[in-house]
Amino acid sequence: MSFKKSFDVNFILMLVVFFVTNDSFTFGTSENTVIVNSTYLIYFTICSYIIVLRKSILLNRNSLLAIFFLSFCVLLVAVFNQDFTFGYGVQVLTILTAFLISQHMNFKIFLLYFEKVLYFLCWVSLFFFISFVIFPFLASLLPVFQNSAGVSFVNLFVFAKMTDVERNIGIFREPGVFMIYINIGILIQLFVQQKIDIKKIIVYVTTLMTTLSTAGFLVFFLILIMYLFRSNTTTVFFKKILYLSIAFLLVSPFLYLLATSFEKLGDSDNVSLLSRLASVMIPMQMSYDANFLGVGLTKFSIYFKIISKEIYSIEIDSAGTSTNTVLNLLATYGFLFCFVFLRGLYLFSKHISRGFMSSLIVLLIFILMIGNEDMRYSLLVLSIMFYGYNLSKPLKFDTK
Repeated sequence: MSFKKSFDVNFILMLVVFFVTNDSFTFGTSENTVIVNSTYLIYFTICSYIIVLRKSILLNRNSLLAIFFLSFCVLLVAVFNQDFTFGYGVQVLTILTAFLISQHMNFKIFLLYFEKVLYFLCWVSLFFFISFVIFPFLASLLPVFQNSAGVSFVNLFVFAKMTDVERNIGIFREPGVFMIYINIGILIQLFVQQKIDIKKIIVYVTTLMTTLSTAGFLVFFLILIMYLFRSNTTTVFFKKILYLSIAFLLVSPFLYLLATSFEKLGDSDNVSLLSRLASVMIPMQMSYDANFLGVGLTKFSIYFKIISKEIYSIEIDSAGTSTNTVLNLLATYGFLFCFVFLRGLYLFSKHISRGFMSSLIVLLIFILMIGNEDMRYSLLVLSIMFYGYNLSKPLKFDTK
C-alpha cells in the first residue's frame, strides 16, 4: 500500500515538473487567471503535503543553505529596490517547490520518472508533428489559442503546435525549451545510466531534430563529443565511434533541418540573431551598472529598454528577448544568487561526470542550454540544481 502511494505521488510530482510549470505552453504562457492561480495553488499544495503530511523529511544541509541564500537574495533585492511585485513571491514559491521535490524524491527515482514522461511525450510529439506535416488540414479542425505574446497555437495539452511555424515544441512554450528537456534526457542516457537504451536515444535525437533548435543541435553535438572522449580504453573508444556513425546515418535525413537552422546565424539583420546578442550584452551591462547587486524585476524590464536604445539604437522589450537564464539571474538578483545557482549545477555536473575538466564541460552544456531560454521559473532546472547540493549525507527530521 505504501509503495503504491509513493509511486502515485512521485508520478504526480513529475507530471507537475513537466506540465504545471512556466516551461509548458498551457501553464507558462497563459493569461487566464484561473490557470495562473491554479499553478500557485498546486505548488502550495505540494509544499504543504511534503512538509506537513509526510511522516519524515530528509533534508540536506547544503540544500538548506542553498535555499536560504537564494530566498534571502530575492527578498533582499525586493527590499533594496523598493520593488514588491508579485513576481518575487512566485520566484520564492517556485524555488521552495523545487527544493521540496528534490528532498522528497530520491535522485534515481527522479531520473526514472523523468525519462518515462519524456520518452512518452517525445513519441506523442513525433506522432502529432508528422501527422500535421502530412495532413496540414488537421490543424484547421482544432481550436486555436493565443499565448501571452499573441502567437497562435493549437493546444491538445499533450502536444501544442504553432499555427504558422513547422517546428516541434511538444507541450512546451518554445522549441528551445523542448530541446533542453530532450538534451537532459540524452545526458542521462549517456552519462548516468549504466546501460544505454538505444531506442530512447534514437527517439530523443529524432525529436530533437524536429525542434529545429540551433542551440539544441550545438548542445547535442557537444554532448556527443564529450561522450566520445570519456572512454577509458581504445576498444571502447572505437566502439563508440561505430555507434555514433550508425546514429549519424539514422539521423542524416534530418540534417537539412540543421543546415536550414544555421542559415539564420549568417544574417546580420536577422531578428533572432539580434535577440540573442541583446540577451547577452544588455544583462551584462545592467549587472555592471548595478555593481552586480541585482536591479530587481521591475527595473530589469525598464533598464533593458534603455540600454538596448543606447547599444542598438532601437528600444527592445525584455519579454521574449531576455532569454539567457544565467545572465538574467545575475542582473535581476545579483552575484550571490547567480553563484549559488551555478554552484548547484556544477555539483550536479560533477556527480554525472569524471574529473574536473569533464565537470566543467557538462556545466558549460547546461549554461548553453539555459542560455537559449529564460528558465528562472523552471521546476526542472531548479530541481537539478538542488540535486547537485544533495550529494552530502542528508539530515533526518521527524515530523511525527
